[in-house]
Amino acid sequence: MPSLFSQKSYRAFLEAWIQEQPKRGRGVKLRLSKQIGVQPSFFTSVLKGRMHFSLDQAFDLATSMGLADAERKLFLLLLQRERAGTPALRKHFDAEIEEERKRSQNLARRLEGAMILDEAGMQEYFSSWAYAAVHLACLIEPFETMEAISARLGLERKTVIEILWKLEDMGMIQKGKKGFESGKTKLHLPKESLHLKQHQMNLKAKSLDMVQKGAEGMQYISLVSISKADFHRIYEELVQTLNRTRPIIDESAAEDLYIFNIDLARLI
Repeated sequence: MPSLFSQKSYRAFLEAWIQEQPKRGRGVKLRLSKQIGVQPSFFTSVLKGRMHFSLDQAFDLATSMGLADAERKLFLLLLQRERAGTPALRKHFDAEIEEERKRSQNLARRLEGAMILDEAGMQEYFSSWAYAAVHLACLIEPFETMEAISARLGLERKTVIEILWKLEDMGMIQKGKKGFESGKTKLHLPKESLHLKQHQMNLKAKSLDMVQKGAEGMQYISLVSISKADFHRIYEELVQTLNRTRPIIDESAAEDLYIFNIDLARLI
């Protein structure tokens, strides 16, 4: 995915983003036009520099594109800068844009060592639970070969080979003396990303499959009737539990793979 923080124009970013979509963006303009409630001809006029989106349209567009909060904010600032009618107002937005870029640079430094995939890589990696599982399996010494990974995950050898090749192309793993080794293990994904939702659904589906197979561990699910106040009390208890277990997971030796899943949500 092109970096919005290096762009000077929201149009240039939008054009580059569309080109990086599958099939070089065929049909994307039509889909986005429908999602933000404009005619495709108007969308094209914006890209050609004859028109501008309204702030409402740009906000909906950024949301449809799956931009993170910071990216969406910058997208709107770039639009407002181009819509500004006076030099003083453009200068005002230039200052705000520069401030957002500085914040982005600070975030990039905090994420140093994390892998940031392009859009095509994200779509591939989060298309199945198997990608993350194979990736993490390469951290575990007994599972460094494709045969061992295939046996442990119950995946066909051909499938494992294809995933290993793709992970190597992405820079997520590398070939070692004994087999494959995990390279970058941290993957930065904004919480608003549609890929994160897909990843969660993939793991939940795999978790249900494990329940049917009687997997070792704890599986608990229940439908309850509680007060709103107690919902928030339980929520906070679970957050504290996660905060206590996270350091344990981070410092634990890589010996096997597990799914860690907690749900607490209002029924809809």
